[in-house]
Amino acid sequence: MVANRRGKARRREPVRHSIPESRLRADHSVNRTVTAQALIDGWAIPGSHVRVRLARPVDLAALRTFAEMAGTRVEDEVADAIDAGIAGAGLIIGMRDGHETFLSHVAEQFFTHQDTGRQVAFLHLTLALVAEDPGRGIVGALLAYPPVGVIGQFLAQAHRIGVNPQQLLVTGAIGLVRVKALAVAEPMRRQGLAAALMECCRQVYATCKYLMLYGQMPARPGLADFYRSLGFTVLQKREGFDPWVIFGVHSQILPESDERMFLWDRPMTHRIQRHR
Repeated sequence: MVANRRGKARRREPVRHSIPESRLRADHSVNRTVTAQALIDGWAIPGSHVRVRLARPVDLAALRTFAEMAGTRVEDEVADAIDAGIAGAGLIIGMRDGHETFLSHVAEQFFTHQDTGRQVAFLHLTLALVAEDPGRGIVGALLAYPPVGVIGQFLAQAHRIGVNPQQLLVTGAIGLVRVKALAVAEPMRRQGLAAALMECCRQVYATCKYLMLYGQMPARPGLADFYRSLGFTVLQKREGFDPWVIFGVHSQILPESDERMFLWDRPMTHRIQRHR
């Protein structure tokens, strides 16, 4: 898996014998750090031909299929943003130009679209990833973005709790993100592709200094161990968490039905407060 390989690479000795063609085709020199350019061109998975990259308009049909496999759908607004080339634009800027430029870009988007629809700003922070195999095409996908519904609930209470709505809106958009869908084609499972998609997602939002990343999963055998292996905390059924470190007020985010939540909170922040 990608997530836990953080040690230094071993120094290679000069090759003194022939190398099998399969090894020559594989990219074993991959940089495990996700960069803005790698996100566009394709981030190579160690020991694999598969690359993870931003979804393009041509990938929309496949992205919809994998979202359905994950039990959800690609919203029309997200599809339009991918088609227009603005999905993830703010994240690319944050990874390439630094956090201050990222904050300026997000603030500009909210200001520019304050009358015509703040949804555009959230689309700039939406991450739609696909895993592409040279021979098979798209073999996996991930969709993540700041949870508009959750942030909207805090906005509805802004005046009551004495918080500036605009400030709360931006704070939520740049601090909290939800993994909405993750799926891999059946023939390609158990090869580290899901782990690579999640690690790429985590790195992107961590680079942009998001404080919390979370998602929900069905109570299926093996899933809890999978997310724990990637460094996520897995909560119990009906257990939620309090994102007060982001919004400055206490509330709670709870899972739906009998699903369980997994979450990652940025190191050095206050510990999350959980709720049952």
